[in-house]
Parts: sequence; C-alpha cells; structure tokens
Amino acid sequence: MTEGQAGQEAACDLCRGGELFDLFGHDREGHRVTFALARERISIIDQLKSMSEEELLKVRGIGAVGLSLIRERLKEGGGLNETLHQRQVQ
Repeated sequence: MTEGQAGQEAACDLCRGGELFDLFGHDREGHRVTFALARERISIIDQLKSMSEEELLKVRGIGAVGLSLIRERLKEGGGLNETLHQRQVQ
C-alpha cells in the first residue's frame, strides 16, 4: 500500500487514490478509465456526471467498455445523471 492524499492510505500501489479511483475500483479496467479521465482533467464525480455519453466517448481510452463501466458505477452509487443514462450516441 502507498500513502494517498492527505495522509490517507491508497487502495493499491498503482495510484494515489481519490474519488474516481474509489468509484471505478483498483483493478485494470477501473484504473484505465480513471487514468483516461484524468488525462482530460476530470477528477471528481460531479465533473463526470455533467458529461454526455458523446463527450465521454471522445475521451481517448474510454470506448464502449469504459462507458459501460461508468454507467454501471454511477448507477450503483445513485449518482447517475439522467442525461448521461438516456442520451444515445448516434
């Protein structure tokens, strides 16, 4: 384990932890999605919830699998933005 932000222990040795890492998990797919979002300076759930599916799919490294993970985790946490959930990508 490594030390995360503000003296808290991070959940794994590959990341410093944080809101999105905790949401998506500390496995390969969770890290891939979180690092892709971080490259776009998206680091908190509120930023993520404000994005449409179309915007998320434009983020390099998200794709259909990542979008599915985002939908699933936001829905589980009760934070699913209805716009994100209902908007269809054409």
